[in-house]
Amino acid sequence: MIDSALGLNIITVGGDEAELKRTELLIQFLKLSSGQNFSTLDEMNAKVISETASNGGSTLIRLFGKASIQALTWLGAKGRASTDVAILGYADAILLEPGQPARAVSVLPQALISAIASHKLSYDTGAAAFLIGVVDEAKIMAASIARIGFKRLLIVDTDDRRSEQLAGYLRRRLFGIEIEVVSRRTLTQVPNTSSMAINMTGINDRSMLEDIAYLNFLKKNGVWIDWTAATIQLGYDVEIKDAGAQRFDANQIRAWREVLLLGLLKAPSDQSGQRPEDHQQLIFDSWKKLTEKDPP
Repeated sequence: MIDSALGLNIITVGGDEAELKRTELLIQFLKLSSGQNFSTLDEMNAKVISETASNGGSTLIRLFGKASIQALTWLGAKGRASTDVAILGYADAILLEPGQPARAVSVLPQALISAIASHKLSYDTGAAAFLIGVVDEAKIMAASIARIGFKRLLIVDTDDRRSEQLAGYLRRRLFGIEIEVVSRRTLTQVPNTSSMAINMTGINDRSMLEDIAYLNFLKKNGVWIDWTAATIQLGYDVEIKDAGAQRFDANQIRAWREVLLLGLLKAPSDQSGQRPEDHQQLIFDSWKKLTEKDPP
């Protein structure tokens, strides 16, 4: 168990019900101090920084949804940003430490790398990676894919214009990776040239999710990550399993993200000798119970 005397507070901004439940469980699990939950960064004004930074401890402001892409604007000239945030304008959190400027950070690329490495998943970076669904988080997920070592990225969305816009944005910011747009109309005709596919499409786009379930674009034994769990909720996981994919639970990546964010604030004092991946698995297991159905 991670030492509970971290002197760490957590504030959340913009999280949906599932994200807030996971954060609440994390707070309880690590016995941290919980701050207030805010809907927007505007609601949480700059006064929060001065108040939390002066209390002698460190504060993690977890950002979700629109708040993640508004962090730099909200911090203004007085704040700092990690390289990924500065390049892509997406932040997982804002870190507040006594005597230090507020800092926007993103650890999702490293979280994806750590999660995949810890589970020893096999994939071919010489093949393509497929990003399905253009949402705010797609920018940093594309960077995560590039960080793994893929040299070719395919993007598809229900709206081809959004795909083109994201591709143009990424081409100006990510180097060493070829970015291509797949038209929504041709999704079921894409050959199986991808070794990894990440679904960012929500449950409301049912027609697209039905087409995704064929996994025609994924090589045999390719890695399938459903970030939104939409295909699982609609019962398409059977078809995906039959397609021979390596299904990887996205919450493994999310749990790694929390461990890495906590590590940026202060290295946990741990008397048991556990490693970061041990903490990650404990957090993941606690989250998993949220979705388990009651026994009959």
